[in-house]
Amino acid sequence: MDELLKFFDGDSWTLDYKKETLPTYEHYAHLVNWAVDDSNWPYLPIDLPNADYKSMFKEALQVKDLLVEHRDSESHKGWSSVCVHGEAYNRTRAWNDYEDNQGKTEKDIKYGYCKEVVDRCPIIYNFINSLPFTNLARVRIMYLEAGGYILPHNDRSWNKLNPLNIGLNQPEGCIFRMKDKGDVPFPVNGGACLVDISNVHSVWNNSSTPRVHIIVHGTQLEPFNKMVYDSIKKLCN
Repeated sequence: MDELLKFFDGDSWTLDYKKETLPTYEHYAHLVNWAVDDSNWPYLPIDLPNADYKSMFKEALQVKDLLVEHRDSESHKGWSSVCVHGEAYNRTRAWNDYEDNQGKTEKDIKYGYCKEVVDRCPIIYNFINSLPFTNLARVRIMYLEAGGYILPHNDRSWNKLNPLNIGLNQPEGCIFRMKDKGDVPFPVNGGACLVDISNVHSVWNNSSTPRVHIIVHGTQLEPFNKMVYDSIKKLCN
């Protein structure tokens, strides 16, 4: 708990994109590639059209009986998840964390939609299936119970704005903070961000409502890249 209190000590702040200097570019794809791979931005808010956050939040609560504790060998509190798409609904960790996957490469892993979840979450299924992504890997509903927290950690060593984090809600009092990079500004009633999880980050749900997000790992297709470009221009102009 001392680690958490220390991490969240200090004022809340967010990145001011209007102060960012964009590179010159000939095609919008060049700007998108720079933002994702070279900007070192910790996060980038993305407008997702046709996202019914309220209905997806209600659906996500209907599969709480399928939740597995996430990173149960660590000291987080109230953090659990279930796969919408993955190896299986209850295999929510990275593929190479499982003993029976040792000696394999990710190309050997068979991902697919998890019937136990999508049969009960048709709105979430249809929305994820509509996203302009290919090579979907894990797509997980992530729960953080009221009063729960995710201790400071990072998930990789290299910078990249990926994965896509879709907040179905972000309760008042729940803070997603990145070390030295400020707070990720998820709207209370739902929104999305590309997130660079090489940054040390932590979430503290100091509210009376569960926080429910969907994390999408996959390859972005051209229509999504246009959404990223539109978001950059909206934020930086």
